[in-house]
Amino acid sequence: MLLQKYFETRMQMIEEGLELALEFDKRHAVSLKEAMRKAVIPGGKRWRPLLLISLFEMLTGLKKNNKLLPDAVFAACAVELIHNAALVHDDLPSVMNRKERRGQPTIHQEYGSAVAILAADALYTLAFEQLGRSVTRARQIWQSAVWR
Repeated sequence: MLLQKYFETRMQMIEEGLELALEFDKRHAVSLKEAMRKAVIPGGKRWRPLLLISLFEMLTGLKKNNKLLPDAVFAACAVELIHNAALVHDDLPSVMNRKERRGQPTIHQEYGSAVAILAADALYTLAFEQLGRSVTRARQIWQSAVWR
């Protein structure tokens, strides 16, 4: 039961992190932002981010007040964004021409190939933005701890 609770809480962190990463101002490029959300939010197993967080906690020690855990979640969400961007590109007619993903129409089926390509590219960009935030914050915390 303890392991199941661990996985449930980490999955909740990942889902909340992805929701936070995909919160957009809805005034511009509405269909692009919808396509990005639809590519990520319907879910999946989320093994990659879960593995990253688990390894992070294994290497740093499982502590309730781990200051860097939010940054590990940011990095884990970035990994998931990259994975989903790759899936959108893989589904394109010029690659694998898949019609469904997770029981739903693929992004290119619903929004067209141009929006699908842009959505996947934007997910890559968003992932690197997430990584930049986590690395910068982690460096600041590490330097403040080391130089005390």
